[in-house]
Amino acid sequence: MTEPTRGATPEDWFQFDFVLGLGGNLLPCVQADAQPTPGSSVKAFGKVPSMYNAQGQAFGLKGWQTRPIMSAEIQQWAADRRLNLCVRLGSVSGVHALDIDVEDRAKAEEIVHAIEAVTGPLPKRWRENSGKCLLLFKLEE
Repeated sequence: MTEPTRGATPEDWFQFDFVLGLGGNLLPCVQADAQPTPGSSVKAFGKVPSMYNAQGQAFGLKGWQTRPIMSAEIQQWAADRRLNLCVRLGSVSGVHALDIDVEDRAKAEEIVHAIEAVTGPLPKRWRENSGKCLLLFKLEE
């Protein structure tokens, strides 16, 4: 079973839910090294909306693309430090992302700085021990 403190913190969930107003688009995501439930069709965890069962095995969330997200669910997910958070992106949610897949942290920070010089500050999430970063923004049609 994965370590209980590797995922998003309750503060991360609060930031994305209340401060950024993305609660209706937040979903849980298990660790990449999670063991799947028997018969699971998910081949690789880590970026797929997913949960753990009572035995600590992982399963994907069916219908995550259109599933309504309830505040009580977010509170439950935030309390489970094994879970990371996913943000549902796309035209339905109005939330989009720029993915900075640069390993060198200094170079990635230069890229982020150049983008934010045009856009202003954006919500961001850095990958631990890496330069990889995700910048979020809302774009209304």
